Amino acid sequence: MIEAEIQGKVSSFENKEDVLTSNVFGLLELVDYYAHLPTLIAGAHNIKDTSQSFENVVNIKNLKVTRLTLWKSFDALWGKFEEPDVYVELHDDERVLKIIIEVKYKSPESIKYVDDTQIGQLKRYIMATKADYLIYLTASHLSAKHLQTDNLEYGDKIFHIHWEDLNRELKKIIDSKNGIEKKVLQKISDYLDFKGFFGWEQWNMDFLNISSENTCSSFYGPSYFKFDFNNIQTEIKGEFYAKK
Repeated sequence: MIEAEIQGKVSSFENKEDVLTSNVFGLLELVDYYAHLPTLIAGAHNIKDTSQSFENVVNIKNLKVTRLTLWKSFDALWGKFEEPDVYVELHDDERVLKIIIEVKYKSPESIKYVDDTQIGQLKRYIMATKADYLIYLTASHLSAKHLQTDNLEYGDKIFHIHWEDLNRELKKIIDSKNGIEKKVLQKISDYLDFKGFFGWEQWNMDFLNISSENTCSSFYGPSYFKFDFNNIQTEIKGEFYAKK
């Protein structure tokens, strides 16, 4: 399916989150049963305190995946089942950790009304699964800023990571591998590149000066950016989109 999508043979599936989930996690299973998954999600950041990474809180790189199920159904207190994208159990000698990974591509977080009360998707999943943590894996860097406010009740349990960040960690792993393992991981990374989940490489940020003066608009707060393009030193790789 990955190759067919990359070659444009199944364009009707290109925007489907379930296809993205199946392609990536289906191939990861083939590499020593998700052995690299803890490393790939370790850089997720807490939605309440972005200085806290998942690795800092959980020390997840020392855990081993013992079970992973896609679209496992869980009974909910409100009489309906919930079906998170990825349910994971990890363990070491002392503990078992239950994690939900909710995958997003182009859709926002869903909401449901229970007894006329609006409940965010991530909160519902934590309540239904009794998961220790939830990883929100999205295509947008701003997804964590647009969560339903009631999710903050479980904010200590929710961590956000972008597909681009996962792909970056994947490329680091690939560099140290060989044989079939390297080929499988490279296929996943090629697919994520195809989906647009990659960053600019070899970019020297010395040209970027933060200023509070007279430029166009705010970005992540009240600070503004001024660019000295004469100081750019880069072989730019990537895509750039601009809009007036």
